[in-house]
Amino acid sequence: MESKENAAEGNVGNKQVKEIVEPTIVVPTEATVDVAIDEMAAQKADSAPVIDEQSKLLGTVSRADLNRKVGGLGHDPKSFSVEPEINKNNALCFSDQKIAEVEELMRNEKVGEVPVVNRDQVLIGKATLENIKKKKKEKPRTKS
Repeated sequence: MESKENAAEGNVGNKQVKEIVEPTIVVPTEATVDVAIDEMAAQKADSAPVIDEQSKLLGTVSRADLNRKVGGLGHDPKSFSVEPEINKNNALCFSDQKIAEVEELMRNEKVGEVPVVNRDQVLIGKATLENIKKKKKEKPRTKS
């Protein structure tokens, strides 16, 4: 017989990611490296999604990469764009995917969060393992 906890976790896994999405900082593609680094530092984020003018996800940039590749090579971060440093191979998920699929993706990719997009690739926010864990701990709502 299945425990209540396992049943609740199973129910959460069948829910859609849009139920756990939270806002995320974004970096516009035309941003300079210093602006991107300052924004990530202010938000205590190690990385951020990069979007175009239509809010479509282009990829992500990380503070470490920007510091190493731009500052380390002697480029001026105030005049150097983030665009050449966008990582286009990062994991992402769709808002209508099942939470269980996204949790497995994050564990396989060894990341704690992924950008969430709609089917038009427009950035909606981010999903985190922490939010999945919180959702699993919520008591199921009962119908009155």
